[in-house]
Amino acid sequence: MSRRTRRGGSARAGSVPGSAWLRFPVMVVCVAYACGQVFRDRWLWSEWLFWAPSWGVALGAAIAALVLWRRRVDGRRVAWSTLMASSVALWSGGRFLMHDVGWAFSMPAATPGDMVVTHWNARWPGQEALDRAQAISQDLGDLAIISNPGSMFLSSLRADWMPDEMRSFNLGPVGIVTRLRVMDFRMVAHTSMGRNLDLWFAWLVVRAPSGVPVRILISDLPSSLTLARGDIAAKASAMLREADIDGPPDMVVGDFNCTPSSVVFDAVAPGLGAAPPWRSAGWLCTYWRPWPILRIDAMLAGPGLDWRGYRTFDTGIGEHRAQQGILRAASAER
Repeated sequence: MSRRTRRGGSARAGSVPGSAWLRFPVMVVCVAYACGQVFRDRWLWSEWLFWAPSWGVALGAAIAALVLWRRRVDGRRVAWSTLMASSVALWSGGRFLMHDVGWAFSMPAATPGDMVVTHWNARWPGQEALDRAQAISQDLGDLAIISNPGSMFLSSLRADWMPDEMRSFNLGPVGIVTRLRVMDFRMVAHTSMGRNLDLWFAWLVVRAPSGVPVRILISDLPSSLTLARGDIAAKASAMLREADIDGPPDMVVGDFNCTPSSVVFDAVAPGLGAAPPWRSAGWLCTYWRPWPILRIDAMLAGPGLDWRGYRTFDTGIGEHRAQQGILRAASAER
């Protein structure tokens, strides 16, 4: 008679022993994921853990927890590995619901007084500038910020895609198309952290439909995965301290090449936040456009602006989905 039979009778139906081979790797992966969430992308080792797609981690952890629970012995206690896998599944699932998908059924329509802001990183080697321009022309909103526009703003092309009532301004790394009054638009910082690893900031001030000036910081940060986001954050913070800008921004927009809650946002956009999930609609990840699994483009707003809606959308060209927000100035006393 086996020891298990002597102590408690025959094994319970559905209980399958021999799960030790699975428990150890599950516990290692769970601890690694937790470390990534705690330390975020400050260092290279934690960056890779922090960037793991939340939906993938949630699905894998849930399957692991289910398998371990089904292989429990006698059902008298839940193994630590099962509990850890379940916790990670809930943790990553919550992160997915907060950052990667909107809860609203659709984007609301803009009403008088709202400001519709669009941002898109248009870089796509080998594609004609006019093709890229026409891809975004129907979704410009009141203000379209286009990173890496290339030749999109050439005078010979503008008439083929830009509405007559809108004006364009181009600084090279970034251009804008808007029907709003532009009070200031200039590059305020530009450096390199290696070959093809530019880091720049532009400063834009527009007058919202309500008459309130809105200060917008636009940025594009290096994409290399060999650079720790903590180092990029430190460099960006130093650059902003030296930049000639008029007060803190009301909005921060751009391709930041980091995921939500990154240490980069602590340095670049303290006190600003993305649209809450109940104001957002649809799939919010922006990269890689045909199969977007990472949300590396950001549109953040401060307390002076109220979120009414947010979405990302496929332009049908390029590597990034575009993002669009509907905001309203909270007060005209600025």
